Amino acid sequence: MNPLLSLFCIKGFDNRSRFFTISSCVYVGFIVLTALFPNSTLIPIWILLFALVPLACSTKRRLNDAELNQKWIFAPTVSFFVAGVIIAFAEHHSVYWLLFFPIVLSSVLLTYPSKRNRHYVQGYNGPVDMSAFDHQAKQSKRHASRVEPSLATQSNDTTLLETSFENRLSQADAYLQSKESQQATTNPDFGELVRTKLLGNKNAAFTIIVVAGLIVAGVIITSIAAAVSGDATPTENNESNVEQVVTQVAMIRDNPLAMPDDYTLYFSEHQGLIFHWQGETASNAEYWTLATGLGDEECTELNFQNKEKYRPLTVSVENGINYYAVFSPIDTQPILQSLAFRGRFELCGYKFSLKGSQKALGKNPSYNNFIEY
Repeated sequence: MNPLLSLFCIKGFDNRSRFFTISSCVYVGFIVLTALFPNSTLIPIWILLFALVPLACSTKRRLNDAELNQKWIFAPTVSFFVAGVIIAFAEHHSVYWLLFFPIVLSSVLLTYPSKRNRHYVQGYNGPVDMSAFDHQAKQSKRHASRVEPSLATQSNDTTLLETSFENRLSQADAYLQSKESQQATTNPDFGELVRTKLLGNKNAAFTIIVVAGLIVAGVIITSIAAAVSGDATPTENNESNVEQVVTQVAMIRDNPLAMPDDYTLYFSEHQGLIFHWQGETASNAEYWTLATGLGDEECTELNFQNKEKYRPLTVSVENGINYYAVFSPIDTQPILQSLAFRGRFELCGYKFSLKGSQKALGKNPSYNNFIEY
């Protein structure tokens, strides 16, 4: 539980390794989790808020460790928040490049070394008790608690030798520490070198130009992606709307009327005609649909002796042999007019005679009212 509490501590210190680990997990986790909910806005916002807290706390501890101005905390956190909100409301993934800004700003903090020699446990130093995970302290305590055997007859000379040996060890440790500090002074920190090279007086202009170029490239790519997705979206929406209408029409079949040549007429919800007949065995599926234009080409038109032709919205097969052809309500009157006064029609390769159709239609007022005599 203590490692979890240390993530939300703001008074402690994080070394560079811990800050890098936390920041990487936050950015990668945000990208992965938001990508799982592309059609949602609320869920990515909640993910952003949960990810922002550990990032802000770790940034605060990193600033404490490097003894930098505390206002630096707004650089990566605010840029991450703004980028996350844009990503949550955007309709395409190309805007993920906006995370480049908080990642770069977080990387700058990695170039600053720790200002003091602190004892870190899992990269953390602070008020949260992490002693249970301090393996180095446990080993030191184990060595310190070890009791060496002694003889009652041990002489004072031996004690003096041990004291002298301990003094020499402490002197050696001090010498090693001084050598390490000298090496740290003579060998500059790698992060310091990187920051100096990129942001020094000579290279600052070049770095700014590179960053500006990346920003412009990102804006151009995002604009192109938005334009492409914008062109594709209306077509996809139109197809989905047509499919939805066709599905609703096909599910409602009212006022059945059996016709002489073994087919039946129905009305859909808005008085669109539905033709039903039994044919050859086929798989239960859409046989042809106007939304995609795919299917049996013989089902593309209802043909009255090559004179009047009407296009169905969809032709489907149920129970293997039951064919249903759904037509738009706009075509109801002319189709019924043709059924009453033509001699035959053809649909999906099946030919039907219209002998006796006028009489059958005349007996049903719902259909007869559409016919002009």
